[in-house]
Amino acid sequence: DALDVPLVRHPEAAALIDGVSLKRGDALDSAAHRQRLLMADFPAGSDLIPNSYNDIAGFSIREHYFMPGFPVMAQPMGEWVLETYYAGRFHQTRSEQRSVWVFGIPESHVAPVMRHIEAEYAGIRTFSLPSVGWVNGRGARVPSHIEFGIKAVGEACAHMDAAWADMLEKLAQAGARVEMSVPE
Repeated sequence: DALDVPLVRHPEAAALIDGVSLKRGDALDSAAHRQRLLMADFPAGSDLIPNSYNDIAGFSIREHYFMPGFPVMAQPMGEWVLETYYAGRFHQTRSEQRSVWVFGIPESHVAPVMRHIEAEYAGIRTFSLPSVGWVNGRGARVPSHIEFGIKAVGEACAHMDAAWADMLEKLAQAGARVEMSVPE
């Protein structure tokens, strides 16, 4: 209704759904398949967005993009849209980002490091994301920690090495245990 075009069954999307139904053991005349086929009804003139997760396609029309499902399937579809339609808009400006996992200190002890780095290094921005921890795939507990880092765009990238070294030194002075990647 918003585009003032009818919904129509997209033949390629329907063929993909036929394959999904057959893989699941559903006959093409089953109620489950007929219900699933509704996910191939798109506004007339739509193009497919491939879904590498489960072959239930999304669609695009007039620079609007529609992706089904949970982030695990929508994320690769969104990446496909960006790489297919907008690749020329990326990487026009240099950017850098580095981060570490910080253990043993609360986020309140990281805040002064953040203020220092941003005051000392023009254009460098800091970020922190605290985590309560989790149990990894081997059953070991990953304790609470902070993902902490710096990022820069354009000319500020020239200061990344100095800001990084300074940040690591300040974290050590604050009593942090730093790891370059999350322990498994």
